[in-house]
Amino acid sequence: MKKSTTFTKLVQTLLTEEDVKQILQELKYEDTASKFTASQLLLFFMHAALGQWDSYRSGVGKAVTSGLIRVCYSSFSSKASDV
Repeated sequence: MKKSTTFTKLVQTLLTEEDVKQILQELKYEDTASKFTASQLLLFFMHAALGQWDSYRSGVGKAVTSGLIRVCYSSFSSKASDV
């Protein structure tokens, strides 16, 4: 778990939430989520790639152990398709 937490902090240093908001603004995408934001989605994707997670559904269970917020599969699926 320590490696995942370190990875999350490193990514957040390189690509801050403000950077993501600015990119979304340039793309004219309005992120209305209060909990599972586009920034959280990007972190999830990065962890999934690093850990070679099998699927969205299995990744949702692994997200919490990787230091990401808990999110239900349907919320994740909706956000991923929206973005």
